[in-house]
Amino acid sequence: MIELKPHEMIGALSEIREEVNWVRWVAWGIAVLALLALLWAAVRWFVRRRKPTRTRTVVQIGVEAEVAIEANAHVLETGLAAAISMLSTSRDPGNAVIQAWLALEGATAMAGLRRDPAETTSEFTARILYRSRRSAAPISELLALYQRVRFGDHQPSPQDIVAARSALTILVELWRADLPERRVTQVTEP
Repeated sequence: MIELKPHEMIGALSEIREEVNWVRWVAWGIAVLALLALLWAAVRWFVRRRKPTRTRTVVQIGVEAEVAIEANAHVLETGLAAAISMLSTSRDPGNAVIQAWLALEGATAMAGLRRDPAETTSEFTARILYRSRRSAAPISELLALYQRVRFGDHQPSPQDIVAARSALTILVELWRADLPERRVTQVTEP
């Protein structure tokens, strides 16, 4: 056993006290950080809870007269026709699929509506081309083929090209059936 003299005991106790103070400061620091993290999470949860859900539609409401309210159907029809033409005339099927989809993207970009900053051009194109539930399958088929060819090493078969042309033809028919002029005529006729 080691005997300590009174002045040595005071020195040892002050060293222990300093070590305890250091641990106490670290514990307080961790507690403050945990409290701040909890506060930050609570604020984020509250803000997200109050934020209304966003919906996307092809028809947008414009505040000013110059803002497009609906996609220009004639521009989209021209893009659809160009895509069909590219699939019919190109010698390289892979290039034809890519060029056809890019023609659709170009037409939707010129149709008068704005792309959401979070959307890719392909998502924007699919959203604008969508007219009804019947148009969902052809759009999905075209987009899937484009992505397999563009981002994979898929070489489209003649059946793929026929299916893509068929999907484009369905989209043309859906757009022609739902032209804005026809909707006005259908509403005004008794």
